[in-house]
Amino acid sequence: MVISLDGELNVNTASDFSDRLFTSIREGEKYLVIDCALLSYMSSAGLRVFYQGLDELEKIGGKILLSRVNDSIKQVIRMVNLDSECPVFATMEEALQSLSP
Repeated sequence: MVISLDGELNVNTASDFSDRLFTSIREGEKYLVIDCALLSYMSSAGLRVFYQGLDELEKIGGKILLSRVNDSIKQVIRMVNLDSECPVFATMEEALQSLSP
């Protein structure tokens, strides 16, 4: 399952992302690829949604993969060590291929 983020992920938009993320998990998705190509900003509210999703996916052996992350977002992800739990891929193709056996 791919979820695309666009614009800013902040206190005003985090609930929409959370809804999409947790709906996917409730519908049985174990592996979620988050396409960040159009994401321009991420606040702590956005980071919180990632960590909540990771906690839920960990219970079922799932994971979140990030793709096409710009340098400023990558810096935030590295600063909070999110990249140790959510692998970051340069392309969607690489992210999706990493899920293949």
